[in-house]
Amino acid sequence: MEGLSVNELLPDSTDTKTAEFTITGSENGQTYIGIFSDGTQLNMHTGDGIFILDNLRIETQIPTEPEPELDLSELEKLIETAKAISNEDGKYTSDSFAALQEAIKVAESALETIETEEDLVAAIAALQSALDGLEESPGEEPTKPSWIYQN
Repeated sequence: MEGLSVNELLPDSTDTKTAEFTITGSENGQTYIGIFSDGTQLNMHTGDGIFILDNLRIETQIPTEPEPELDLSELEKLIETAKAISNEDGKYTSDSFAALQEAIKVAESALETIETEEDLVAAIAALQSALDGLEESPGEEPTKPSWIYQN
């Protein structure tokens, strides 16, 4: 921003004006701002003159790096693994399979709301816990008669 004139920025008037500038400093941290007058004397009664600087605020803004985007692929793969599990053959107990189905719904919903690495880790752990909690249905054991017939 070289040679910017406040006179060019603000039209002539005796009303109070505000000018706001953003200056990006050099990488070495040394940035200079100069305020110059052409030497015209300011007449306080008529307002004639260049300008009066009566309120100067300098703020330092340190640019922040954007947060890296979270990699949701591990959770997405785990959801696909969980969805691939079927209970058509009755291999798992109905309660543990229902808990897995609910965990899948929660994990899919979390894909839209996860904001932090901690949220992601928690969602993965919850779904993994439901997968680990699948219980196989007890197999049919031959029934033993409660009485034995003897000749």
